[in-house]
Amino acid sequence: MIDFEGYYLVPPDQVAYIETRRGGGDAQYGLFLGLSGGKELGVWYRTEEARKAAYTKLARQVEIGKRQDREDILYRLRLIEACINKTDKRTLRIWKQLQQLLHLESEETE
Repeated sequence: MIDFEGYYLVPPDQVAYIETRRGGGDAQYGLFLGLSGGKELGVWYRTEEARKAAYTKLARQVEIGKRQDREDILYRLRLIEACINKTDKRTLRIWKQLQQLLHLESEETE
């Protein structure tokens, strides 16, 4: 989850864009996070330096979160592949043993 200045927690796959804006009043520097569903979350800062630091931190969190999601998916796919290969070998061995027990000829040898 991405922590947006302690105000919002957002899953990294929901982030569509990060945007900066200028406004009026006391806090003139805005940082906005656009979500894939169309919702927009924003925080206003008093100084441009604070906004730049927050932007850098937020962009890094999004990138790390997305990379972690990809790595998790790849790891799970490798586990599934290993289980399938193991199961296929085991199933083949069981069928061969069953053939021997029942004294059957395989279709390959006929």
